[in-house]
Formats: sequence, structure tokens, C-alpha cells
Amino acid sequence: MHESEQRYAFLAQSANDLSCTTSIKDIFAYTAKKINQLLDGHSIVSIVEFNNVTNRWKMQHIEGVEKNIKKLSKVFGQDISKLEGDISTKYYKKIFSGRLTEVPLDIPGLFNNKFSNFIEKAIHKLLSIDKMYCIAFKQHKQLLGNITMITQNKTTPQKTDLIEAFVRLVSNFTNRLKIEEAIQKSNQRLESFLEISQKMTSTLEQKKVMQMIVDNAIKIPGLVSGAIYLQHPEESIRLAATSPALPDDFPEHFRVAILKDHPHIERTFRTGKPVLMADALSAKLTPAEQEIINLRKLRSNHYMPIRVREKTIGVLILSSIDKIHILTDEEIHMLHGFANQAAHIIENIHHYETWKQHARDLAKEVNERKRMERDLIKAKEKAEEANRLKTAFLQNMSHEIRTPLNSIIGFSELINNPDIDEGRRKHFTDIIIERGWQLTSIIDDIITISSLETGQERLRSDNIHINELIVDQISTFTRQANSKGILLTAEQLLPEEEALVYTDKTKLVQILNNLITNALKFTEEGKVVVGCQKQDNKLRFYVRDTGIGIDQSKATMIFERFTQADDTISRDFGGTGLGLSICKGFVELMSGAIWVESEPGKGATFQFTIPYKAVKGNAENIPSIPEISAAEKEKSITLLVAEDEAANFAYLEALLETLFDTIVIQLIHADNGQEAIDICREQQIDLVLMDIKMPVMDGYTATKQIKSLKPHLPVIAQTAYALKSEMHQYGDVFDDYITKPFNMEKLRHVFRKYF
Repeated sequence: MHESEQRYAFLAQSANDLSCTTSIKDIFAYTAKKINQLLDGHSIVSIVEFNNVTNRWKMQHIEGVEKNIKKLSKVFGQDISKLEGDISTKYYKKIFSGRLTEVPLDIPGLFNNKFSNFIEKAIHKLLSIDKMYCIAFKQHKQLLGNITMITQNKTTPQKTDLIEAFVRLVSNFTNRLKIEEAIQKSNQRLESFLEISQKMTSTLEQKKVMQMIVDNAIKIPGLVSGAIYLQHPEESIRLAATSPALPDDFPEHFRVAILKDHPHIERTFRTGKPVLMADALSAKLTPAEQEIINLRKLRSNHYMPIRVREKTIGVLILSSIDKIHILTDEEIHMLHGFANQAAHIIENIHHYETWKQHARDLAKEVNERKRMERDLIKAKEKAEEANRLKTAFLQNMSHEIRTPLNSIIGFSELINNPDIDEGRRKHFTDIIIERGWQLTSIIDDIITISSLETGQERLRSDNIHINELIVDQISTFTRQANSKGILLTAEQLLPEEEALVYTDKTKLVQILNNLITNALKFTEEGKVVVGCQKQDNKLRFYVRDTGIGIDQSKATMIFERFTQADDTISRDFGGTGLGLSICKGFVELMSGAIWVESEPGKGATFQFTIPYKAVKGNAENIPSIPEISAAEKEKSITLLVAEDEAANFAYLEALLETLFDTIVIQLIHADNGQEAIDICREQQIDLVLMDIKMPVMDGYTATKQIKSLKPHLPVIAQTAYALKSEMHQYGDVFDDYITKPFNMEKLRHVFRKYF
């Protein structure tokens, strides 16, 4: 066949083959293979593609080194099929004509001096080559890429015209395929843009929308990193969303940043126009910008404004990692439209959130008004109930106080009658004493409940024997129980080895006293049983009776102050309604719980628990009141009484005259604290009874000075201050105290500790 016919047949077959090719990569592979065939298969043919925006080339295919590709990659120090670099200006000018051009075999020059002469010598030795030819892909005066042919010594390209014609043919097909791919890519982007817009309008959650914006925006130019910063008060910006998500240790000062520290973002806000940073490595950056570039390994950074009604409300940042990525005009246009769409959605969400907040505020205001109305109704009902309880309490308290007062005043007048005999006089005196202590008990209850409510009650732990304490309580109330024909008994006491515990004896005794008193009060026949069991780390006490019982619906109410299960109870049975409230206060102060199980007409079981704290040792460790030995008979002591009330001193004087048979008491009286100090300084005193509230100088101040003079002199407070908190307040100077009113037995009990 004639040479021209062969040339025509080659080009026709090539055109037919290229028309069936669907990708540029396949075109490059086909082109390199065909050129190598034209050179009789003794050459290396490489094809690189140019990016005229970034001025870089990238290897697309290499042919003829299949056997040596590993060796060559080792020489270059990287996979030669993935080589890329900056376009050499020197070679760019030589190949611009589009003709097949022989160029010097200069590997360092070809790669812009990226590789050394050593590599050139190693390649020459490995492949025995010494000639190199180049021809460019060219379309409308723009270079699309370059084909480099390296041949062996005796081989030269004999078919120069055919190679040039073939390359022009390939350029046309390449350009056409690029146009088709660009159109297809543009259509895909448009479809994606519409899909993204629909997705964004389907939700009104700002956080979710922000994330959708940045996740989908990076897909338009095919990037892998993005972020949205929104305007924040006081010249700052707030990070609203990122893709991919930030690590937990990402610096907080980048989540809310100062705008002036990020001038590229600031310029986007100020101008309302895109700011394109092709290469962060060569850009002028602030320290803050450089830090975030380094943290996320960013290379190209493009800042798109998000604007609403000519105002920039945020910036969409799209970035490449490690490699440069230049946005095309089409990508910029699409991103601009995308940002505008996002801006309107953000504004709609803002309006929606504003109205939603308004609706919430309105609903909250309505609910608040309804709540206030309910609270007012409850407060009114509570106030009415409190007023009713207050009235009932005052009426009941008046009755409870006036009843013993009536007996006290009445019988006090009767005993002054000289005509009554001694028997009746003693009977009247006993009634006065009993009613006096009853009145004292009422006052104590009022003081105790006040102390509990103000948080002034304190615990004082003692070593006590639980079984003995319960037996003592049974003994105390046996006479009262027998008078009503009621059996009072104890059951289920603790094993002896567990009976010694550490707790507040005074409060425990008062709780049991109140519960047993109530049980006897409300039981007409049958029995009252007192018991105690150890359950895990708690002690459970109970008082069970066969009395009138309580409706279970009122089982909680009866523990409230001034409250009884029925208004008729105070009328039929008496009482202040404070006893159970005091029990509840003491039990809770001791970290326990109290409750009742009952049915009307079937009796009641009151139960309470307190922590179980065992005492190491036995009952012998319990302190006892010392007895007076025979050796102490006829002992004489000097007692100083500091008391400003003449009646109180007269009472004490009468008591002390007959207090002990074996001790002679010499009594000295002081009217105030200062006088007591002077007497203690000048005379030998064995014991001081000190009132606290006195003129000139109070007893507390006087005692401190007496203790500084005579540290070992016992000083006992005798006071009307009955609150435990008040006793605790003065307890740092006094050796002991006795509260008014007191009787001979109380006074004797205290004195026996010292004589």
C-alpha cells in the first residue's frame, strides 16, 4: 500500500477508535500506545495534562516501561505514574508551536530542577536513551498537555508528519470529550444544587440547615473541607458548622473568634464579594489564620459571602487539603447562587425562630398567668386553712393553758384559807404542782417546735442501753395505764450484745414519751405494746395500741404542727397537736423516718427508725450518778447564788435548806454578775448557781471572768433559757445547767455530780 494511503488508513482507524472512547484517561492511554507503535515500540512515551490556572502538570499515562517501572520509581523516589509538578517555562515555549520538536535530554530542566543530574545519569544507564522529543496537545492557542518521547540511541521518529496529524486528531477528540464532560458535570451540579436546595427548605432547624449547607457546598467543586462562620456580637464571628466535624480538642478561640484576626473573612464581610486564596503556602496570613491552616492542613481557601438584603450575615469557606484547587467561573457562579439560597433559608429560619419564640413566650405568659391563678387559689385556700388552724390552735392552746392555770390559781387561793385541814392543804398543793408541770410541758412543746422549725436543735449522742430505756418508759407510764385498765408491755427487745448503742437519749426518750402518751390517751381498753428491732443498719421502734385508730388518708397530716386527725379530738381528748410534730422533727434530725399504720376502730401502730450505731463494750460503760458515801456525812459547802429576782432566790433558799441530810450548805447571795465576781475573788466558794439574765453584768460574762480567776470552781447555770441552741451557746463556760422551773429532785440530781 502507498505511504499516503497507509497514513490515511491509520488516521481513519484512529478516529474510529477514539470515537468509541468514553474517557480522557482512555484517550491518553490509547494515544501513548499508538505513538509507541509508530516508533517501533522502542521508546518511552509519557503524557502529561496541563492546568493553565495553577500552572502545573500531572502525569496521565506512561508507556514502554512496564519492565522497568519499579526501577524507575525507585530512582525517582516515587511512583512515576503519579508524577506532577510546575510547568517548565523553558519547555513550554519550545512546544507551543504544536509541532514535534527535539529537545535536549535534560531531566532536571524538564522537571523544573525538581530532580538532580544524578537521576538523569541513572535513567540513561538503566534505559540506554539519549534522544527526547516533545509535542503538545493544543486547542485554540491553548496548550492542553504534552507528549514526551524518549528513544534509544539509533532510533529516530521517521513518521513526524503522521505523529503530528495523529496528535491533532487526538486533541480534537480530547477537547470534545472535555466539553461533554463539562456539560455533564454542569448538569449534575445543577441537579445536585436543586436537590440540596429542596433538602435545605425541608427543615427549620438552624443547626441542621447549617450542617447541610456546608456538607453539600463542598460537593459542588469537589472539595473535602468546609465551614460556615456567622456574624456574632462585638466584632466577632461564630463557627456554625464544619465538614468534616471538628475534633473535641479543637481550640475554643476558633469557635468564637475575633473578626480582625481573620482578614480574609473580614474582607468577605466588608465587600460582600468572594475572596479566593489559591495557595495558603504563598498567601499573607495572620498568626490566627496560619494556626487554623496548619491545624486542618488546608491549601486552597475560598470565602463565599452569605448575604441577605445587601448585608453579609455569614461566610461560607471551602478548602482543599494538601493540594491546590482553583475554582472555575462556573463553580464560583454556582456557589454564589448556593450561598444566596442558603442566606434566604437562614433568614426564613430566623423569622420562624422569632415567631416560635414569640409563641413560646406567649404560651409561657398564659401558662404563668394560669399558674399564678392556681397559686393564688392554693395560697388563698392555704391561708384560709392556716387561719382556721391558727384559730383552732389558739383556742385549743388557750384551753390547754387556762385549764391548769385555773387549778393553780384556784387552789393557791384555797390553801391560804386557815380553816382547811392539812390533808386537804397537801392535796391542793399536789394539784398545783401537777398542773404547774403540765403547764411547763406545754411551754416546752412550743419552745421545742419553734427550735425545730428554726433549725436550732442539735444532737447530743450518749451511750444508752435500749432495752433498759424501754423498760424505764414502761415503768414510768404503768401507773397511768393501770388507772385506765390498759395493759402496757414491751416485746421484741434487742439481744443483749446489740442493746448498747450511741444516740441522743433525751430526744429518743421524748419521742417514746409522746407516742406512749398518745397511745394511752386514745385507747379505752385493750393494750399498748412497745418494741424495738434491729433491721440492717437501723433500729425500728414501734408503739402499737388497740385504740380508736386513724383514717389512713390522714396518716401524713397528723405529723404536721397544730394538726390533729379530727377537730373533735382536741375537744374530747385534749392536747396541743404538737406531740407528733415534735416526734417527726426529732426523728428526721436523727436521720430517720416516722410513719403510722392504722384503720379507724382497729388501733394504730406508730413506727420510727433511727441509725444503729453500736457501742464497743458493755453496759458497765454507761455513766451513773455517784452515790454519797458514809465518809461524806456532815460535809459543809459554801454556795454562791447569783439571782436578781428575790422570789427565785427565796425559792432556792427554801429548797437548799432541806436538799441534803449529810451536807450543810452555807448560802451567799449576789444580785448581779459583778457582785458575784467580787465575792468569788474575796471568799472561798465551793459552787456557784449563776442566773444568766441579770442587771449590771450578765451571768455568762461574769462566769468567764470567774473561770479566769478560779478555773476549777464549778459554775452551774440556772436559767429560763430553755432552747437547746441557747444552752449550747452558753455551754462553753458553764460546767452544767438547770432550766427553770425546777424542783428539789432536779436540783439534787445536778448537785450530786459535784458533792
